[in-house]
Amino acid sequence: MFQVDLNFKDIYVDSIDKKDLVEVYNWIKRNNVYNDRKKNLSFKEFCDRFLEYYLGEGEVFLKITKDSEVIGILKGRIEFKNPNEFWIRYFGMNANFMDAHIQKMILRKIIKVFNSYGIEKFYVIISSEEKEDLNFWNKNGFLLVRVCSDIVNIKGKDKTFILLKEKNRI
Repeated sequence: MFQVDLNFKDIYVDSIDKKDLVEVYNWIKRNNVYNDRKKNLSFKEFCDRFLEYYLGEGEVFLKITKDSEVIGILKGRIEFKNPNEFWIRYFGMNANFMDAHIQKMILRKIIKVFNSYGIEKFYVIISSEEKEDLNFWNKNGFLLVRVCSDIVNIKGKDKTFILLKEKNRI
């Protein structure tokens, strides 16, 4: 797992550790956000996925906290290439922190941290079910690159994914 430890103002962004699992799992359940918004993700399934992230060299799984409370998460993967890439798979926050300015500030700080490690390209992949997130990404400099249709998901259903790339790096 790629380690991040960032703080600014009263917001902290850092890598999820074993001690955080219960709190992060509860946040995910309350916000219904993990694995295609699957509602019945068990704690064991969550721990198994966490372990995959924890052992993966380029995996990123971050918690965003304020006043010691989880207010959001970001997960993704670094692809070590030439140039290096960061693929954001999920970035979400509590409804009361969905202020576009706060989210943009957090996103920019995270991108700046990854830039300092030589990561030059930033991508976001969202499902068509997350179209409401498209405006956020567009307003933050991410442009549509491709729409991938008819991808069969775990449940055997076709799904559409939207790929975006940060425009400053196209």
